Amino acid sequence: MRYLFVILMFYVTSLMAEEMYPAGCEPLVINSENVVLAANKYSLLMIHNISSHDVWAIQQLKADSVKPIFTGKISSGKWSTLVVNKKAVKFYCIESKPGHEQQVSCMEVLAICQWPHAKIPKKIKDISLVPEDMEILQLIAYIERQGFKVLQS
Repeated sequence: MRYLFVILMFYVTSLMAEEMYPAGCEPLVINSENVVLAANKYSLLMIHNISSHDVWAIQQLKADSVKPIFTGKISSGKWSTLVVNKKAVKFYCIESKPGHEQQVSCMEVLAICQWPHAKIPKKIKDISLVPEDMEILQLIAYIERQGFKVLQS
């Protein structure tokens, strides 16, 4: 019976993982507490909050700055997009519970994928968190209205 339970849990977990990313969006590995993203060209990323609480993604401060370049809230189960350019982007995660906030490991609360063949509007000049905190289909429809083209397989 115990083995049946383990096999069933593995099967259910693998089903959930398959459904986590939209078709055509390739998963990126997060292997540290903070997320470091770099690209050879402008890239469109999708960020999914897989935790049961709100998460704030906050870009690390530059040495000469007093505020982060972007800060974005992603509710539990919701998605955000991030456009990155050739510069490396490093951000950390803050889990938000009523009356309590704490820094948490991003690899425990976020799943990230990249659209490898996305067409990004020319008006995008730098790192942008646009938009945030939406259901996946709503988010894809929104970014396509803004001139992005995502190629779903």
